Amino acid sequence: MRPVHIVGPHLNNAPTRYLKLKTVPTLLGYDPIIQVVHETDTVRAFELALKPSVRGIFNIVGAEQAPLSRIIEARGARALPLPEILFRKFIRAAFRRGLTTYRPGEIDHLKYTCLVDGSHATKELSFKPNKTLMQSLHDLG
Repeated sequence: MRPVHIVGPHLNNAPTRYLKLKTVPTLLGYDPIIQVVHETDTVRAFELALKPSVRGIFNIVGAEQAPLSRIIEARGARALPLPEILFRKFIRAAFRRGLTTYRPGEIDHLKYTCLVDGSHATKELSFKPNKTLMQSLHDLG
């Protein structure tokens, strides 16, 4: 099972914490397409994959994807575009001092688009997410 960024109201993971921010730091000049999947859809996908006859590797994706700027806007938050060198220095220093759990390498997720195809899970598991992107974002509070 290879889910995209899992988000949800019961999670305390990096994607959920990041998207819950009121002011969201971003990389100046970049607006990657982001894929998220709701926690309940992820659990359901894992349940479907536990059937005895199921074999294989499955990408688990949400219903839609969108540019980070639109996701931030949909959350009612404000983007704070930062030059990459400053953003990386800040995260490195904050991580070393234990002020954040965000690892410096995670910044690449804010720079590069990485889209995965979930059609194999749809075909073999009959998995289709129940939550839209907007519902997933709304559930974050």
